[in-house]
Amino acid sequence: MAITLKESLNQLLDKLGEELDIPDHIYEDAVVQYEAVGEWLDADDSPLKNYTPQIFPQGSFRLGTVVRPLNDDGEYDIDLVCHLTIDKEN
Repeated sequence: MAITLKESLNQLLDKLGEELDIPDHIYEDAVVQYEAVGEWLDADDSPLKNYTPQIFPQGSFRLGTVVRPLNDDGEYDIDLVCHLTIDKEN
């Protein structure tokens, strides 16, 4: 069975996407790490505790478009937002 040009290009693009994408274990580790930041900010001894801090990813991490660093020693960048519940009356 002959592979068409379209099928070849689709396979190439799929492979390229896999190579550029963040590995699952690194993604999962990043989620654990930023959730830990949220827990730390919400700890009983945190000055932010009363504001119910919540951490959310944004940018490429949230959009699922994170790209691997150029080399294996490179670090991933993740942008986070901290939402605080603040009473406008105070």
